[in-house]
Amino acid sequence: MHRLSARSRCSAAILVVAVICLGGCKTSNDATVLATQLSATSKALSGYYAALDKELQATDQLNILGEGLNGTAYDQNAQGQIHDAMAAIEERQAMADTLGQVADAFGKLSDSTAAADAASSAGKLEGAVEGLQLLPGAPNSTEKNALTAGVQGVVTLIQQHKERQAAEKMADAANKLAALFASEQNACDSINDQYADLSRSFAQELVRNHQVDTSTFAPSLAVSALAPYSLTAKLSDNVKNSLDKEIPNEIARESAALKVSHQKASEGMEKSLQELAKTVSTLAADKPLATNGPAATLGAVNQWASTILGK
Repeated sequence: MHRLSARSRCSAAILVVAVICLGGCKTSNDATVLATQLSATSKALSGYYAALDKELQATDQLNILGEGLNGTAYDQNAQGQIHDAMAAIEERQAMADTLGQVADAFGKLSDSTAAADAASSAGKLEGAVEGLQLLPGAPNSTEKNALTAGVQGVVTLIQQHKERQAAEKMADAANKLAALFASEQNACDSINDQYADLSRSFAQELVRNHQVDTSTFAPSLAVSALAPYSLTAKLSDNVKNSLDKEIPNEIARESAALKVSHQKASEGMEKSLQELAKTVSTLAADKPLATNGPAATLGAVNQWASTILGK
C-alpha cells in the first residue's frame, strides 16, 4: 500500500479540519459544538482505556500474588495474553488522547497556529490508528482495518482536493471508530470481569485468614444507618463480630456491582461514539446540528473509570 509522506499527511490534515469546521459548519456555534463533543468523547474514551489498563496491571499482580499465597500456577501463556492486552489497550488510549488533540485544534481555528496544530494532531491520529494491535479476545481485525482504511481515505481524498468527498469519508471514519469499539466490547468486558472476580477472591481469602483490618466495617454500617437520626453507634464486640461475618458477602456484592457499572460504561461509550459519528455526518451533509453538546451517556463512562482510577 502506498504511504503518504509526513508532509502530505500534514497538508491534508489542515484541510480535514477546514472541510468539516469551515466548510460544513453553518455557524461558529456548530464548530464549537463539534469541538466540545469531540473533546468530551475523546477524554472519556481515554479514561475508559486507562481504567482497563489499570485493571490489567492489577490482574497481573493478583495472579502473581495468588501463585505466592496459595500455589496457584500463573501460566506463562496467560501472562503473555495479559501483557499483549495491556499493550493493545495502551495503544487505544494513545489514539483517544490524539483524538483529543484534534478536538483542541477544532476549538481554536481562529488562532494563528490552528493550521499547524491541526496538521500535527491529525497526522498523529492517522499514525495511532495504523499502529493499533489486535486486542486479544476480539473476534478479528475487520473493524480495525476498516477504520485504518477510512482515516487513510480521508487523507488521500484531501490530497486529491476532493474536499466534499473527504468530509463524507470523515463521517464514515467516525462510524468505523464506533464499530471498532463495539466489536471489542466483549473483550473489554472480559478484562473487567476477570479483574472483578480475581480481586473478590483475593479480598475474601484475606478476610478469612484475618489478614485485613475490619475494625471500621461495622461502625461504618452503623454510621450510615444512624445518620438521619443524629445518633452515634456504640457497638459491643459481639455485635461487631456478628457484622464482620457479612464482609465476604459485601465484597461479593461490590464485585458484582463493578461488573454492572462497567457494562453501563461500555454501552454509554458506544452510544457516545455513535452520537459523535452522527454529528460529523450532519456537518458533512451541510445540515444544522440538533445536538447541543456531548452525549449524556458519558456520565456512566466517567463514573466507572473514576472508580477504577481512584479519581
